[in-house]
Amino acid sequence: MSRNKHRISSPFLKPASTVTGVMATVLLALIPAAICYTWFFGIGFLINLAITSVLGLLIEALVMRARGRPVFFYLGDLSMLVTAVLLSFALPPGSPWWIAASGIFIASIFGKHVFGGLGHNVFNPAALAYVSLLVMFPLHMTGWYLPGSGSYAEAPIDPLSAFGVYTSLQLSFPFLREMALTPFAVVPDGFATATPLIEYKFAAPARILMAEAEGFSIWDRQARTGWEMLAVSFAAGGLILLWQKVISWHIPMTVIGTVLLLSTLFYQPGQEAIVGSPWLHLFSTSTMIGAFFIATDPASSPSSAAGKLIYGVLIGTVMYSIRIWGSYLDSVALSILLVNMCSPLIDEWTVRKHLGQLRVRKKSP
Repeated sequence: MSRNKHRISSPFLKPASTVTGVMATVLLALIPAAICYTWFFGIGFLINLAITSVLGLLIEALVMRARGRPVFFYLGDLSMLVTAVLLSFALPPGSPWWIAASGIFIASIFGKHVFGGLGHNVFNPAALAYVSLLVMFPLHMTGWYLPGSGSYAEAPIDPLSAFGVYTSLQLSFPFLREMALTPFAVVPDGFATATPLIEYKFAAPARILMAEAEGFSIWDRQARTGWEMLAVSFAAGGLILLWQKVISWHIPMTVIGTVLLLSTLFYQPGQEAIVGSPWLHLFSTSTMIGAFFIATDPASSPSSAAGKLIYGVLIGTVMYSIRIWGSYLDSVALSILLVNMCSPLIDEWTVRKHLGQLRVRKKSP
């Protein structure tokens, strides 16, 4: 009796990784990009991150309580914090607070819990929230506020003004009138639009004359330091995920490889419209965060190696096609959502049947 009392039931193998461990690794891998983002774009990113994180955890707790689930157990898996961080990277750093609040509400409720919670979502929650905000608030989502300039699209970062408190603080503390809101005296030399692709595409005639005068190169930088360093930071974080075996190489490498191949084949400087160099598409856009952190969401991507390869090629193709021939310039989130819908079908084609499982054959009429 005593021997059976202490018997441990199967399974006896301890899982190699837990949900909390995986999510914690993803958060650590995003730290380089968070530092770089704050350095070049100011504290608006940190304010968006605080809003999405606090409100996201609050929504998660309320939903779990309503569903009769243990609240702290599900808050501890860190999945909502990962969604909050990814969404914060997609938001303009000077946007009003309700943009971030609306985004995390959409990501939590419509991107996650309407499908049954973590692991059941059809779409990546952060990508769904970003595309929804882009459709509902196009002006706020495409006006990036970079420090050190004066026009509307390039207005200095003033995120606290959205709360209506910064003006009163300036009146109370005069030294704040001369204090910049960015923590470092660094002025980025990128474009103050949704991505450099917008400036590059809409200014095609001027770019043609410039390219003819300076010569053509498929590795023209075309966006400069700020955007490039951010892309490199995401790539570095992605390599950490590969090293820790949190993700496999199939999806990120096929997404990047497909974009690189198409942007090289279709790059024709001097034509009626310049579609951007391969360097522009890889290091001056959201390609890296999409390839390493969003497209690799295990719940919304295929499970087999062959399916992941097909999935990555489709995302890269749709991404480049929308950028060049569509209306939305930076199409990472939109392309991932479109291919998310194909994920079950890709699994149906590529997942091998279990040993002994019979294939169902349709009877001829």
